[in-house]
Amino acid sequence: MILRAILVTAMMSPSYFSFGQERTPTAILGDGNVPCSWWSDARKGTDYASIKAVSTMTGWVEGYVTAASIGADAAGAKFSSMSADAVVSWIDDYCGARPADSLAQASAA
Repeated sequence: MILRAILVTAMMSPSYFSFGQERTPTAILGDGNVPCSWWSDARKGTDYASIKAVSTMTGWVEGYVTAASIGADAAGAKFSSMSADAVVSWIDDYCGARPADSLAQASAA
């Protein structure tokens, strides 16, 4: 079982196992690239565009957290479970304090 977890992790993260080579930066796709200030601004808005932006960014964050949880589980690590509301609250707090960081950085913290 542990060997399987190691193999799954290795297949998902080939850049970590590039011996003797410079590590390739992790690709962040989609809304993970937006600054935290966008999250905070959208959360304050009540218009359709703000609500849609929050929905899209929340989906990205939930996908990130889900993938991290699956990866941790496959590697045999414990991953604390949080409700969707708790995740959104965490991102609100993080982004409020660090508006220049990306949504990916907030999600990974």
